[in-house]
Amino acid sequence: MQDREALLEALWRERLHAEPTCLERSPFQVRQRMETVWDPGRLFRELIRPLPRGMLQLWHTAPRGHVIFTHEPSRYAPGQQEWHGRSLDGVCYVRVADLLDEGEEAFLTFAEFLDHLMGSGAEPGAGRFSGGVGQTPRLTDAAQRFARDEALGYGHKELGATSPAAYFRRCLWLHLVDERRLNVLDPNIHRLFARTLFKPHVWKRS
Repeated sequence: MQDREALLEALWRERLHAEPTCLERSPFQVRQRMETVWDPGRLFRELIRPLPRGMLQLWHTAPRGHVIFTHEPSRYAPGQQEWHGRSLDGVCYVRVADLLDEGEEAFLTFAEFLDHLMGSGAEPGAGRFSGGVGQTPRLTDAAQRFARDEALGYGHKELGATSPAAYFRRCLWLHLVDERRLNVLDPNIHRLFARTLFKPHVWKRS
Protein backbone atom coordinates (compact mmCIF):
# COMPACT_ATOMS: atom_id res chain seq x y z
CA MET A 1 0.00 0.00 0.00
CA GLN A 2 1.32 3.44 -0.93
CA ASP A 3 2.05 5.93 1.81
CA ARG A 4 -0.29 8.87 2.25
CA GLU A 5 1.89 11.51 0.57
CA ALA A 6 2.52 9.35 -2.49
CA LEU A 7 -1.20 8.63 -2.77
CA LEU A 8 -2.16 12.28 -2.50
CA GLU A 9 0.42 13.22 -5.11
CA ALA A 10 -0.79 10.50 -7.50
CA LEU A 11 -4.44 11.47 -7.02
CA TRP A 12 -3.58 15.12 -7.61
CA ARG A 13 -1.89 14.26 -10.92
CA GLU A 14 -4.38 11.69 -12.15
CA ARG A 15 -7.82 12.59 -10.78
CA LEU A 16 -7.95 16.35 -10.16
CA HIS A 17 -8.74 18.68 -13.06
CA ALA A 18 -9.57 22.36 -13.37
CA GLU A 19 -11.63 24.30 -15.86
CA PRO A 20 -9.21 26.84 -17.39
CA THR A 21 -11.58 29.71 -16.53
CA CYS A 22 -12.69 28.45 -13.10
CA LEU A 23 -11.00 31.31 -11.25
CA GLU A 24 -11.78 34.24 -13.53
CA ARG A 25 -15.46 33.23 -13.55
CA SER A 26 -15.60 32.91 -9.75
CA PRO A 27 -16.49 35.60 -7.18
CA PHE A 28 -13.97 38.26 -6.24
CA GLN A 29 -13.17 36.67 -2.88
CA VAL A 30 -12.04 33.52 -4.70
CA ARG A 31 -9.69 35.46 -6.95
CA GLN A 32 -8.28 37.18 -3.88
CA ARG A 33 -7.36 33.83 -2.32
CA MET A 34 -6.34 31.83 -5.40
CA GLU A 35 -3.85 32.96 -8.01
CA THR A 36 -3.57 30.01 -10.42
CA VAL A 37 -5.69 27.03 -11.49
CA TRP A 38 -3.33 24.85 -9.44
CA ASP A 39 -4.58 26.38 -6.20
CA PRO A 40 -7.95 24.56 -6.07
CA GLY A 41 -6.17 21.21 -6.34
CA ARG A 42 -3.76 22.19 -3.59
CA LEU A 43 -6.63 23.16 -1.28
CA PHE A 44 -8.58 20.00 -2.12
CA ARG A 45 -5.57 17.83 -1.41
CA GLU A 46 -5.33 19.30 2.08
CA LEU A 47 -9.07 18.85 2.54
CA ILE A 48 -8.90 15.10 1.94
CA ARG A 49 -5.57 14.54 3.66
CA PRO A 50 -7.15 13.33 6.95
CA LEU A 51 -9.15 10.58 5.22
CA PRO A 52 -8.10 6.99 5.95
CA ARG A 53 -5.22 5.89 3.76
CA GLY A 54 -7.18 2.80 2.75
CA MET A 55 -10.03 4.96 1.52
CA LEU A 56 -7.65 7.03 -0.58
CA GLN A 57 -6.08 3.84 -1.91
CA LEU A 58 -9.52 2.47 -2.83
CA TRP A 59 -10.15 5.63 -4.86
CA HIS A 60 -6.75 5.51 -6.53
CA THR A 61 -7.15 1.91 -7.67
CA ALA A 62 -10.74 2.39 -8.84
CA PRO A 63 -11.42 3.05 -12.54
CA ARG A 64 -13.93 5.75 -11.56
CA GLY A 65 -13.77 9.02 -9.73
CA HIS A 66 -12.54 12.42 -10.90
CA VAL A 67 -12.79 15.93 -9.49
CA ILE A 68 -13.28 18.93 -11.78
CA PHE A 69 -12.90 22.40 -10.28
CA THR A 70 -15.37 24.85 -11.77
CA HIS A 71 -17.29 28.07 -11.08
CA GLU A 72 -20.62 26.20 -11.22
CA PRO A 73 -22.45 24.61 -8.24
CA SER A 74 -20.85 21.55 -6.67
CA ARG A 75 -22.44 18.21 -7.52
CA TYR A 76 -21.59 14.55 -8.00
CA ALA A 77 -22.43 13.00 -11.38
CA PRO A 78 -22.11 9.19 -11.68
CA GLY A 79 -21.33 7.60 -15.03
CA GLN A 80 -19.55 8.90 -18.10
CA GLN A 81 -19.05 12.66 -18.31
CA GLU A 82 -17.56 14.44 -21.31
CA TRP A 83 -14.93 17.05 -20.48
CA HIS A 84 -12.75 18.79 -23.07
CA GLY A 85 -12.73 15.82 -25.39
CA ARG A 86 -12.18 13.27 -22.61
CA SER A 87 -14.66 10.80 -21.16
CA LEU A 88 -14.39 10.70 -17.35
CA ASP A 89 -16.31 8.12 -15.32
CA GLY A 90 -17.86 9.41 -12.10
CA VAL A 91 -17.18 13.11 -11.64
CA CYS A 92 -17.40 15.48 -8.68
CA TYR A 93 -17.83 19.00 -9.98
CA VAL A 94 -16.50 21.22 -7.21
CA ARG A 95 -17.16 24.96 -7.20
CA VAL A 96 -13.86 26.57 -6.24
CA ALA A 97 -15.67 28.99 -3.89
CA ASP A 98 -16.74 25.94 -1.85
CA LEU A 99 -13.08 25.25 -1.08
CA LEU A 100 -12.70 28.46 0.91
CA ASP A 101 -12.70 28.53 4.71
CA GLU A 102 -13.18 24.96 5.97
CA GLY A 103 -14.30 23.60 2.61
CA GLU A 104 -17.33 21.80 4.02
CA GLU A 105 -19.52 22.05 0.93
CA ALA A 106 -16.72 20.80 -1.31
CA PHE A 107 -16.10 17.86 1.02
CA LEU A 108 -19.78 16.93 1.25
CA THR A 109 -19.93 16.71 -2.54
CA PHE A 110 -16.86 14.50 -2.63
CA ALA A 111 -18.23 12.38 0.22
CA GLU A 112 -21.19 11.51 -2.00
CA PHE A 113 -18.73 9.93 -4.41
CA LEU A 114 -16.97 8.12 -1.54
CA ASP A 115 -20.31 6.71 -0.39
CA HIS A 116 -20.90 5.35 -3.90
CA LEU A 117 -17.30 4.15 -4.24
CA MET A 118 -17.35 2.15 -1.00
CA GLY A 119 -20.73 0.69 -1.86
CA SER A 120 -20.17 -0.54 -5.40
CA GLY A 121 -17.04 0.99 -6.86
CA ALA A 122 -19.18 3.96 -8.01
CA GLU A 123 -20.92 1.86 -10.65
CA PRO A 124 -23.86 3.86 -12.06
CA GLY A 125 -27.15 2.76 -10.55
CA ALA A 126 -25.49 0.45 -8.02
CA GLY A 127 -25.57 0.55 -4.22
CA ARG A 128 -23.94 2.89 -1.73
CA PHE A 129 -22.36 2.42 1.67
CA SER A 130 -25.05 4.53 3.32
CA GLY A 131 -27.64 2.13 1.93
CA GLY A 132 -26.03 -0.88 3.61
CA VAL A 133 -23.94 -2.00 0.62
CA GLY A 134 -20.17 -2.56 0.51
CA GLN A 135 -17.85 -3.66 -2.25
CA THR A 136 -15.84 -5.91 0.08
CA PRO A 137 -17.01 -8.19 2.91
CA ARG A 138 -15.59 -5.87 5.58
CA LEU A 139 -17.15 -2.79 4.00
CA THR A 140 -20.44 -4.66 3.66
CA ASP A 141 -20.41 -5.44 7.37
CA ALA A 142 -19.62 -1.82 8.24
CA ALA A 143 -22.30 -0.55 5.84
CA GLN A 144 -24.97 -2.78 7.34
CA ARG A 145 -24.03 -1.60 10.81
CA PHE A 146 -24.22 2.00 9.60
CA ALA A 147 -27.71 1.38 8.20
CA ARG A 148 -28.88 -0.04 11.53
CA ASP A 149 -27.37 2.78 13.58
CA GLU A 150 -28.54 5.52 11.20
CA ALA A 151 -32.12 4.22 11.42
CA LEU A 152 -32.16 5.10 15.14
CA GLY A 153 -32.34 8.76 14.13
CA TYR A 154 -29.70 10.26 16.39
CA GLY A 155 -28.22 13.52 15.17
CA HIS A 156 -30.34 13.92 12.06
CA LYS A 157 -32.05 17.12 13.15
CA GLU A 158 -28.86 18.71 14.47
CA LEU A 159 -26.95 17.95 11.26
CA GLY A 160 -29.81 18.82 8.93
CA ALA A 161 -29.69 15.38 7.30
CA THR A 162 -32.85 14.20 5.54
CA SER A 163 -31.60 10.88 4.17
CA PRO A 164 -29.14 8.10 5.10
CA ALA A 165 -26.78 9.35 2.38
CA ALA A 166 -26.83 12.92 3.69
CA TYR A 167 -26.31 11.65 7.23
CA PHE A 168 -23.30 9.59 6.17
CA ARG A 169 -21.70 12.58 4.45
CA ARG A 170 -22.20 14.92 7.39
CA CYS A 171 -21.04 12.35 9.95
CA LEU A 172 -17.89 11.66 7.95
CA TRP A 173 -17.17 15.39 7.75
CA LEU A 174 -17.78 15.80 11.48
CA HIS A 175 -15.51 12.85 12.28
CA LEU A 176 -12.69 14.70 10.52
CA VAL A 177 -13.22 18.20 11.91
CA ASP A 178 -14.98 17.76 15.28
CA GLU A 179 -14.87 14.16 16.38
CA ARG A 180 -15.96 15.04 19.92
CA ARG A 181 -19.19 16.61 18.65
CA LEU A 182 -19.97 13.53 16.55
CA ASN A 183 -19.53 11.39 19.65
CA VAL A 184 -22.03 13.58 21.50
CA LEU A 185 -24.58 13.63 18.67
CA ASP A 186 -24.32 9.96 17.70
CA PRO A 187 -21.95 7.81 19.76
CA ASN A 188 -22.90 4.71 17.76
CA ILE A 189 -21.81 6.20 14.44
CA HIS A 190 -18.69 7.68 16.03
CA ARG A 191 -17.77 4.27 17.42
CA LEU A 192 -18.55 2.57 14.11
CA PHE A 193 -16.34 4.93 12.10
CA ALA A 194 -13.51 4.75 14.62
CA ARG A 195 -13.56 0.94 14.65
CA THR A 196 -14.11 0.35 10.93
CA LEU A 197 -13.45 3.05 8.32
CA PHE A 198 -10.59 4.54 10.33
CA LYS A 199 -8.90 1.18 10.99
CA PRO A 200 -6.44 -0.23 8.39
CA HIS A 201 -7.77 -3.80 8.51
CA VAL A 202 -11.14 -2.77 7.03
CA TRP A 203 -9.47 -1.83 3.75
CA LYS A 204 -7.89 -5.23 3.17
CA ARG A 205 -9.48 -7.11 0.30
CA SER A 206 -9.36 -10.55 1.85
